[in-house]
Amino acid sequence: MKTTIAIVASLLTTAVLAQSRAYYGPFTDAEAQLLSAVWSEIRVAEDYEDINWPAHGLARAPGTRDVQRRMSVSWDEIRQAQRFEEIDWDDVGNGSLRSSRTQRSSDRFEREFPGPFVGYGPFTRDEAEDLAAVWPRIREAARFEDINWASEGFARPPGTPEARRILAANWNEARRESRFENIDWDRIVDDRDLRSSRVAGGFGTRSANPFAREEANVMSQVWGRIRSAAEFDDINWRSVGLSAPPGSREARRIMATHWSQLRTAERFEDIDWASTTGTRTRVLR
Repeated sequence: MKTTIAIVASLLTTAVLAQSRAYYGPFTDAEAQLLSAVWSEIRVAEDYEDINWPAHGLARAPGTRDVQRRMSVSWDEIRQAQRFEEIDWDDVGNGSLRSSRTQRSSDRFEREFPGPFVGYGPFTRDEAEDLAAVWPRIREAARFEDINWASEGFARPPGTPEARRILAANWNEARRESRFENIDWDRIVDDRDLRSSRVAGGFGTRSANPFAREEANVMSQVWGRIRSAAEFDDINWRSVGLSAPPGSREARRIMATHWSQLRTAERFEDIDWASTTGTRTRVLR
């Protein structure tokens, strides 16, 4: 009898886990929550590329570039679901779309989001174009910190402090590419298993960003809507599509303690954690 009960319990647990994975699909928990909150509004778009994410309170489309491409290619099929939670990810793209439609969607996605660094790399389009122009010369530097930016016509390196940290931390891999636009950012910095050790400090040590990569992405997406709160504890997370604030208890404590300073940053990526919190973290390789 005990054996039977144990087997039934195991099967129920497996079913629950499978159902959870089906709900998340290729998205993280936080990304799925964001999409679920705006699904009824965005699913009316005829094409995935037509979605105006800022109009729905998101800075950009959730998910990695590969996930976004999958959404684009299978959008006709995916948008049929009344609720985001109802999407059958196992069945998405399994031959129900015509190849011509799939190719058209893929081509448009590439036109709308050309190159590996647009939107989801650490640099903006303009910054990426600036770096691409001087890349053949600066990639000769043994270290990112050795680059003489003044000789290239720059007062300082392009990008936010976080973008520069990412490039510096992964300089040996990035500089192998003869052209800046050929850098595969997903391969270099989007490895979720290594997110806590790969994005290291490019200027001596890493600033004390208390959030994991996915958590930081979510904070970036909702930052424009939450930074107006007078206190971190006043934020209504459900109103921005989240069931709870992202991050560990320590990350939330840091946000609450230093909120008056942190919220002055126009973008979450612009926060200088080291100067704000007065701490640094040890870089792990």
